[in-house]
Amino acid sequence: DYAASQLINLKEYDLAYNFLLGRFRESPDAFSSKWIGNINLNRGNIDDAIKYLSVSIKYDNTDAQTFYNLAGAYIKKKDYKKALTEIDNCLKIKTDFPNAQTLRAQLTDILSQ
Repeated sequence: DYAASQLINLKEYDLAYNFLLGRFRESPDAFSSKWIGNINLNRGNIDDAIKYLSVSIKYDNTDAQTFYNLAGAYIKKKDYKKALTEIDNCLKIKTDFPNAQTLRAQLTDILSQ
């Protein structure tokens, strides 16, 4: 975890990914699955992003950032209903999460059309 954290801080995501995968295979946890999910989201691997972010939530359902990123993954899949559910989960944890209220309003508009 330490090596992966340091690489993430340096924005060396490709290098961190290998450490995270090794950690996840050895002993899955919220940290490794969250970051594997985030990196996959940034790489455009949406199904993998959803898979790992969902696993992360099973280990820690109090991380608003993970719910926010999961909402973003569902938006990329155009699954706006699931995205709204996840953004609502984010806001339940942290009502002032940056950009979450705006994203929620946009999703509500899309779903009302």
